[in-house]
Amino acid sequence: MSHAEQLFRNEVITLDMLTPHVSKKFRVLNIQGDEYNITLKAAEPLDIKDWPKQFRAPFSLTFHSAPELPHLPQGQFLVQCSGSPAWGIFMTPIITIDRSQGQLYQAVFA
Repeated sequence: MSHAEQLFRNEVITLDMLTPHVSKKFRVLNIQGDEYNITLKAAEPLDIKDWPKQFRAPFSLTFHSAPELPHLPQGQFLVQCSGSPAWGIFMTPIITIDRSQGQLYQAVFA
């Protein structure tokens, strides 16, 4: 499967698939194939009132990048932790209080 096909394949990702990887490093590739390493800081359920029954419960992922890494724009990335499959995830930068502390990114699944 090509990089682009992996990046945009339609796979159902669940909180249970990512929770075991909290605090672990992930290899992240953008559409151009540039590679970065970021850490999964949190995998949390979203408490949405009156959420219609869907194929998965809503959740969010929070990633952290080291300060020396370039700022990643909002977009689709292929992410993979050692020993796990690669997942296509849409991430967005969420907060930069002090760039010397790195950057936080979030992915939301509903």
